Parts: sequence; structure tokens; C-alpha cells
Amino acid sequence: LAVGRHPERAALHFRAARTARRGDAYAAAVAHLDECEKLGGSGQDVQLERMLVLVQQGRIEPFERQLRQAVEADHPDAGLILEALVYGSISAVRFGAAFEATEKLLEREPNNVLAWIWRGQIAVQVNAMPRALESYERAYELAPDHPRTGHALAETLLLQGRYRDAQALFDSLSRKHPLDADLILRRVQCHRGLGEFENALRALDSLPSSLTPAQQAQACSLRGRIELAREQFEAAERSLRKAVDLAPYDRAGMSAWADALERLGKSADAAAARLRADKLEKDGKRLIAISRQIDAQPRDTALRLEAAEICQRLGRLTESRHWLETVLAIDAKNLDARKQLQSLR
Repeated sequence: LAVGRHPERAALHFRAARTARRGDAYAAAVAHLDECEKLGGSGQDVQLERMLVLVQQGRIEPFERQLRQAVEADHPDAGLILEALVYGSISAVRFGAAFEATEKLLEREPNNVLAWIWRGQIAVQVNAMPRALESYERAYELAPDHPRTGHALAETLLLQGRYRDAQALFDSLSRKHPLDADLILRRVQCHRGLGEFENALRALDSLPSSLTPAQQAQACSLRGRIELAREQFEAAERSLRKAVDLAPYDRAGMSAWADALERLGKSADAAAARLRADKLEKDGKRLIAISRQIDAQPRDTALRLEAAEICQRLGRLTESRHWLETVLAIDAKNLDARKQLQSLR
């Protein structure tokens, strides 16, 4: 494009940059900002948007104070600044900071559905389930047809043991997506929680044949736990053994397999499975504790490396990579993080 002042074209590129950033298309956002500047776009607006591109990717600390001051000064783009701070804080695994920014955003925009969804996600990450439920209920109330609100609320109700309420939502979602294996598996969990074993087994039998390994593991685990409840111990042991072969990091499946082995008199095997389940539970609790500690010690790379190692032990390799990337964002020369990332590639 020719260099010169073209306000209308500059504004078009600026809007495109903002849209790209909010859609996580950061390279496209930067390219549009470059064009905007060439065409004489507002220097201050472009500078802020470049800042938000970086913040949204988790590079918060160089800009955090300046952005918070802008929000306090009631900047015209305060809502967008807070959105980027929430997003970036979640990316940097700073859930306390993310929650604070979400609360400020909701003070300004109490009907912001995405903010309520973020609030729920943050609460789940730190195991604050009542807050998660409150957040997702409000999001669903505001936007029942939003693709994420109903599912998030149903998942949270399920985790809270409110099986009947969760079942009603999952049934509604399943009517729109009858072949969705994940929804069928959630309905099975609800039926099992309510003691409706025949309905649970019928739902399991309705699963499509093309399941992912994770879905196969969950189906075997659910079938095994139903068989265990019906005192069909040999069948339960077979189903649960298959489940833990497919998903050796699933604590609930491992614990149920230990129960089945115990009922069959296989005490040594049961003890080994129980020990493995206990280790998985301990790792899960430690990971939550680290997520909370990070807010007080955001630059503590040792904590972040420990989280990455725990995620590897739990088979959560994508999360492990993300933790390692946050280490390198703080200390680009960290050899431990580089070695671990290399081993995960």
C-alpha cells in the first residue's frame, strides 16, 4: 500500500487488527496494525492495540501497571483492556489476577457473557466449584443458546453431583447433537449417578463406533463401575482393566479397578492399583495448590517447572508444554524448560 494519510483505510485496518486479536490471530493483528500506521492511523490507539496483542499472549508484566491505570482512569477502551488482561492472565496461569480483572469487567459490563464464562473457567481451575456454578448459571441465564454456556453449566452440575439438573441440560444438548459421543458419555454419568443403570447401559450401547481412545477409556470405565455396583466383579475387572490400559492417568478408573481387584481377592494387584490412584490424586491436589501459589509468586520458575513435571506424570502433555512456555516467557535461557520442551516434541 502507498504511504500517506488515508484515515478511512487506516480505520479499516485498525478494526481488522482488533478483530484478529480477539480471535487469537496475533500475526494478522500485527500485520493490520503495521498497515494502519503506514496509512496514518492514530499512534496512541495503535500503541495500545500492540500492547494488548502481547498481553493477551501472557506477556503481562511489562504493561500491567500502565493498563490497570488506564482502566482506573476510565479509558474509553477499558472493557477491551480488561478482556485482554483476563485472557493473558489465564494464559500466564495467574488465576487470581484473571479473577480480579474479570470482576472489574463485570462491574462495568454485568451482562458480558464471555466474562461470566471466564469467571467460571477460572473458578474450576482453582477448584472453587460454588463460584464456578454461580458463574455458569448466570452465563446460561443471559445466553441459553450460546454454544458454551449450556455445556459448561451441565458439566459443573455434574461435578457437583446434581445429576438430575445436569441430565436435563445434557438431554437438551443431545437433541441438537444426537451422535455426539461426549454428550452421550455425560448422560451415562448422570444415569449412573442417579442409579439408573439400565438407562446408562442403553446409552453406552448407543455410542458411535468411531470413538477416540479417551472416549473408549471413559466408556469402559463407566461400564466397569456400573458392573461393580451390580456386583458383577469379573466383568467389572475386565472393563476397568481395559479402561486403565487406555487411560493410565485416570484416578477414578484406577481406584475403581483397585476395588474390583479387591473383591476378586487379588490383594497385591489391588494394593498396587490403589497406590497408583493415590499418587494421581496427590499430584492433582498439588497442581491446584501451585496454581494458587503462582499469583503470589508469578515469576517463580521453580513452581512452574514443578507444575510441568506433574502434568507430564498425569499425562496432560499439552498443559505441560504450556507451563514450560510460561517459564521461557520469564527466563528465555532456562535450560530445564528447554530440555523438557525438547523431550515433549
